[in-house]
Amino acid sequence: PTPVPNPTPTPTPNPVQNCPKPEVSAFFPPQGTVQSTTQKLEFVVHFINSSQDIKLYNGQNQLLPFNYNSYSARVEAIVNLVPGINNFTLVATTNCGTDQQTVQVVRENCQTPTIQIQNNTVNNSVNQASYNLVATISGQLNAANIQLLQNGMAVNGFNYNPATGQLQRQLNFAPGLNQIRIEANSNCGNANEQLNINFNNCELPQLTILNPSASGSTTNQGTLAFKAKISGTITGGQAQLYLNNQLLPTPQISGNLILASIPLVPGNNTILVKFTNNCGTDQESTSINFQNCVAPVISVLSPTMNSTVQNAALRLRANLLHVSNIALVKVVLNGIEQTSFTFNSTTGLLEFNGQLNEGSNNFTITAANDCGSDIETFTLTYEACKKPTIAIINAPANGTIVNQAAFNFSAQTTFLNQNQVSISLNGVIGQPFTLQNNLVSAALNLRPGLNTILIQGKNDCDRTSQTLSLTYTPAPTPPPCVAPSVNITNPAAGLFGVSNPAVQISAIVSNMPSTNGVSVRLNGQLQSNFTLNGTNLNAALQLNSGINTIKVKAENACGQAEAEREIRYEPCDPPQVIYNMIPSGGTVNNPVFTYYATVVNYTVNSNIVLSINGTVLSGYSNVNGSLAAELGLIEGANQITITVTNDCGTFSNTYNVTYVNDGSEGLQKKPSTTTKTNPTKPTLTTPVKKPTPAPTPPVTPVPGNKENRTEKGGGR
Repeated sequence: PTPVPNPTPTPTPNPVQNCPKPEVSAFFPPQGTVQSTTQKLEFVVHFINSSQDIKLYNGQNQLLPFNYNSYSARVEAIVNLVPGINNFTLVATTNCGTDQQTVQVVRENCQTPTIQIQNNTVNNSVNQASYNLVATISGQLNAANIQLLQNGMAVNGFNYNPATGQLQRQLNFAPGLNQIRIEANSNCGNANEQLNINFNNCELPQLTILNPSASGSTTNQGTLAFKAKISGTITGGQAQLYLNNQLLPTPQISGNLILASIPLVPGNNTILVKFTNNCGTDQESTSINFQNCVAPVISVLSPTMNSTVQNAALRLRANLLHVSNIALVKVVLNGIEQTSFTFNSTTGLLEFNGQLNEGSNNFTITAANDCGSDIETFTLTYEACKKPTIAIINAPANGTIVNQAAFNFSAQTTFLNQNQVSISLNGVIGQPFTLQNNLVSAALNLRPGLNTILIQGKNDCDRTSQTLSLTYTPAPTPPPCVAPSVNITNPAAGLFGVSNPAVQISAIVSNMPSTNGVSVRLNGQLQSNFTLNGTNLNAALQLNSGINTIKVKAENACGQAEAEREIRYEPCDPPQVIYNMIPSGGTVNNPVFTYYATVVNYTVNSNIVLSINGTVLSGYSNVNGSLAAELGLIEGANQITITVTNDCGTFSNTYNVTYVNDGSEGLQKKPSTTTKTNPTKPTLTTPVKKPTPAPTPPVTPVPGNKENRTEKGGGR
């Protein structure tokens, strides 16, 4: 049934001209039928004064709650639907008239899930890491049909009430953008809703002036030790201090305090303090009267100001200086002036006995004399002491025999935090555990025999403990039958090349108590020269030229294993050098000397270093190991050193020649004899720039001829 709208108010005398009556329109009303048990309704209402001018009725003419945004003129409401036709009417009434709009929603029995996250707006931003997520989900669901994701990761442990459809979970945000997504699935359909919240861990500053403790107090000190406390983000912030609208030098920031020494002027002094960080600015002002006489001074003795107590019975004690009469003293508790306090003007002791309310209690003590007054304002918080409790859950009865060493221990606690709980196993304290939503969970390892688990909790009010005793009797298990394993450790895997036929083979052979069942083969031939110490097998083998296949095999009653390696043995020779010049140690009378030599066993990987008198040469001719170089000699002895290295060794030799300047500058002639030498290491000086002659092929040495001799150098 359509609700009967409220009667239109009787117009008042002298009505205001151009008084528009309210206008109500449905904002995107639902079309067709729905399957959810709830529906979000939206209306736009113009020309009203406040939400008091609006009423929302259901089909039973019952008033329903709604939210009204005066800036957007939007009215929103989450309404419950019954199967069939549901009518909802929004009525707006002012002195200028009435308007109403009815929305009809038809609900089918099968309900498609719907999700509405509270406070889900476009630009969500918070300054606290902890966030209480609340959402309303409809559609005949249970917790198994719902998934909660935070930044793409599943979040477990949320609370869902199928009767009310409310989902709740406390979340911890990471700095920056946090994406929360709720998904619901049922036979009637699927739904999802996403909430994006930016966690700005920059906190707005909040200032609290600590000294002077109250505005309007009087002092006889010409300099004020100003102090203010900063709450919020301090890093990168800046403080400013003004005295009587005049900017003072930048005050000091020490930790979370703003400190400054302010010179006061006679009379009233107005002080303004500002603090600005990247999040915003806060400011506080106070005043103090400077008179060159002794004003009252109030010091609270007990309890400690701005503290938390756990006893409602209060005994307040304070010391008041320079106060001569109780009539000049005022005590105010929670806005009510107290008269039951005592004051001794001789000792200056003020005492007040009273009862604190649960939560925060605000005190103000005021004292005055002819020189001024002092005001002390502070807070005492009364928190009733609550005794802790511990209950072991999901555990077998005391004395139970178990056959598993791994035991998951759980206990339910109240009024305890992580630091107030401890677990010991067989007297060993400090067992690791987690405490989440008052549930203690610990993964324990029992020892054979009796095991005693003790969980203890202690807060400021009391302590409590619970004990669980279990006997662990492990079930006997037969020793397993394990097949052997073989792993050749030397040489490494892959085709391995060596130039020495003697090679040492190493392998790890497991689950073999002796060499019985172990074999080593080289190219298919059994080898007996091996040892097995524990799991370490060693064998000394002699390789054949070319590719050699080595196989190690182990076999026992439980199985067999084998491993194989290939090694290439390639014999090679170290380099040698044949000189195609006059014998070493000869004398010439021409400073231009042509050096000829041939490298035997030369390969493309050979490295040649040629030097003269210690200077490394470059630019000489090298054709497949045939060397030719034009060198400039110095007068007297000259040393020409050559060093050749290949894969099999290094050759180094020095050729000596003496240059005698007799003025004739005769020509060097390449002899028909040759000198052959063996490896070490050489270097060259820059040769005289003459055309490089083509190298002469080496002459084969003739045995017994002193001019054709072979000189052996250092080999590999």
